[in-house]
Amino acid sequence: MFKLAHISDPHAGYKATSLVNTQGINLREADGYLALSRIITEIIEEGVDATVWAGDTFHQPSPDIRTIIFVQNQLRRLWSAGIPAYLLAGNHDTNDIRADIAASRVLHDPWRKVFSHAEPYVTHEIADGIHLHMVSHHMYGEQADTMKLVKPVDGEINILSTHGSIFDKYLHETLHAEQSPREIVIPPTLLDDHNWSYSLFGHIHERGWVGSTDGMTDTAKSKIYYNGSTIRRGFSDKEAKLGRGWTLWTIDESGAFTADVRTIAQRPQYDFATIDAKNLNASDITERILNNLQETQVNGTSFDARIAPILRQTIINISPAKYQALDWGTIDKNTKHAMSWSVKHATLQSSSSKQQNKELPEHLQGFDNSDVVKGYDEWVNNAPSLQGVETTTKEQVVEQARNFVKLGQEETLESE
Repeated sequence: MFKLAHISDPHAGYKATSLVNTQGINLREADGYLALSRIITEIIEEGVDATVWAGDTFHQPSPDIRTIIFVQNQLRRLWSAGIPAYLLAGNHDTNDIRADIAASRVLHDPWRKVFSHAEPYVTHEIADGIHLHMVSHHMYGEQADTMKLVKPVDGEINILSTHGSIFDKYLHETLHAEQSPREIVIPPTLLDDHNWSYSLFGHIHERGWVGSTDGMTDTAKSKIYYNGSTIRRGFSDKEAKLGRGWTLWTIDESGAFTADVRTIAQRPQYDFATIDAKNLNASDITERILNNLQETQVNGTSFDARIAPILRQTIINISPAKYQALDWGTIDKNTKHAMSWSVKHATLQSSSSKQQNKELPEHLQGFDNSDVVKGYDEWVNNAPSLQGVETTTKEQVVEQARNFVKLGQEETLESE
């Protein structure tokens, strides 16, 4: 029997809000450190034989020194317990410059049994007859060619681990991470043409099996599993049915895989039910907001950095005058316990403008990101300095520009 721990998307170094703890560390950054530290503690206590980290160990391709040292210390804890770690690079670990190396490569320390590769594809025999195939996300423009090299070892147990999106043939849609400007869709042929014993993936922040109809079990018998992120990064990450943490995989002598989904406590996060203000006055709206807030006040309105919740209220069909008339003084007093409190609101619109603009803020109404992309496309094709660049490369650049423009618009909407 072989025990394998599956970790993905720790996003070490992720920050949000301006609040810091007593050590001066951003609270959300500290949340990520705490979650990963707890996971490593559980893995050591479980006495697993190996760990696989399926990408996005770091949140940025140039992590700061504190973040690097923290992750190194967690890997050394595993080494001290005799547990090897196998890491592949995710899209957040890398940038788009071909010559650059994935940030996770700095963790490579074979002497301490830490194998963190810059190569697009590597394999390890992690136990007799058990082969781990690791395909990193970096150099993603060449990923399709890299995938052609990936093949299981005949007659052995083969585990495929990579970081990317996937077309779910059971749900007939592509599963992808929220707000990601770069998406690698894992070629279906890689999964359909090879007899993988199991596939352990990273990138999608909700955990579970591809094709699962209940979101909790492998109802499709796909043998494709995403562990999800170790922390929830605000409201851009959906609430996960199976929670967040790590997964213990037990592989028996017959090659059968059994999953034990382990969860780690998360900072409380509440996205309150939308308030439709069309037929309510300011007092009614204020009362509903206060009722929602009171449900989250475990210790009254006193602030506790360890459990301070993240809160968001959405209000639709509210006029600017009514919005200003809300009792903001009382509302603010009732949010002092929160780490973060935000209000999304959409003004009352005519049916025609509502259909056209949905909930776009005023400065984005009527904006079509294809206008920007079209102009960028023309510049790429006509700029004298780019005349020697291959057409396929230009097309890739334009497509990436389109994705970044879309991402910028989504982030603007998220911050409103």
